[in-house]
Amino acid sequence: LSYAVIKGQSVTTLEGLSYPLSQSIGAGGGGYYVATIGSSITPMTGPTPTGTLQFYVNGVAQGTPSAFSSPQPVIFPSAGTYTVTAAYSGDSYWQPSTSNAISQTVLSQPATFKMTTATQTLSFAGGATTGNSYSVSVTPSLGFLGTANLTCTVSYNGSGTANAPTCTLGNPSISISLNAQSGSSLVTINSVARPTASSRLQSWDRPGAITLCALVLWLVPVRRRSWRALMGVMVLLVGLTAMSGCGGKGSSTPSAPVATTPGSYTMTIAATTTAAAITPPAPVTIALTIN
Repeated sequence: LSYAVIKGQSVTTLEGLSYPLSQSIGAGGGGYYVATIGSSITPMTGPTPTGTLQFYVNGVAQGTPSAFSSPQPVIFPSAGTYTVTAAYSGDSYWQPSTSNAISQTVLSQPATFKMTTATQTLSFAGGATTGNSYSVSVTPSLGFLGTANLTCTVSYNGSGTANAPTCTLGNPSISISLNAQSGSSLVTINSVARPTASSRLQSWDRPGAITLCALVLWLVPVRRRSWRALMGVMVLLVGLTAMSGCGGKGSSTPSAPVATTPGSYTMTIAATTTAAAITPPAPVTIALTIN
């Protein structure tokens, strides 16, 4: 008695888009597809299929073979109608199989992303550490998949030169995928407060003390410049030097940082992306006032 053992016949089923939810894809955008592997016999008998899936667009392989337990991205470089299929590699028990075809129409309007800010204006005093930040959000449109790289700049709207504030982004690179279909970054504006009266007094340093003592000594008539007068000037010099915080340390008080120039500024948030065939959106601006 002879017999042959053959592998089970698998069935690959390609499901529709799981992203974007709008089901609309623009040129350069993409979508996530899910394929399942089953048996030609119902109910399914035998071990759970292993192996890999390869997605095809118009018969051209997309990316590398991958596990079929999770959705996989497919990118469409230009407008048109495409046919998407998936091929199962098979394993030691199951035969290879190719899925049903799904037709996908890609719009001529390009995929992109949008940037929106939580506010259009911002105003605070120089040196403020509260009320000096806001969020910028990134949301995809028409199946954008990739990373939005953000930058921020601040420009002075007044005349002449200014010591402008600076800005930092908490999350300068925002990735958009099936599991992260939007993102945001906190923008913080850094500025320096104007010096107070007490801080100006603290700017007295050793050169100033020496200059004052020399002036006092010069005011003493030459014939009266006795050792007592000189001793008094020396005592004054030592006292002023100690008041300046330099006594015994051999260094002067550090200069205070330059204050941020009060006035009107424009903050600009711009974006770039390495995603192919994607044009980033126009920058967004915030009207900033430093009081």
